[in-house]
Amino acid sequence: MISLQQVLSKCPHQVPDCHIQRAMELHQQLTEGASFTRLGGKRIKQSPHIIRFKIGRGWRLLYLEQGPRLVPYCLIARQRFEQTIKRR
Repeated sequence: MISLQQVLSKCPHQVPDCHIQRAMELHQQLTEGASFTRLGGKRIKQSPHIIRFKIGRGWRLLYLEQGPRLVPYCLIARQRFEQTIKRR
């Protein structure tokens, strides 16, 4: 299983620390059992097994739904969101 640290380290962009902190807090709440809808997560219409979280103005954190759990998938810039979803 991929951890959030691995996802953040694979991100090719320079991500501000405040956004990394927000991603870590969000991940912590998800692992404690909070509902993704309560935390602001949205399903992607093209791929309903992918959940999107806004981590700031220009960043999106994507999770894959694998059974009852959510697994971190990638942290991407808003401009690359459509391209990443279509590629998946």
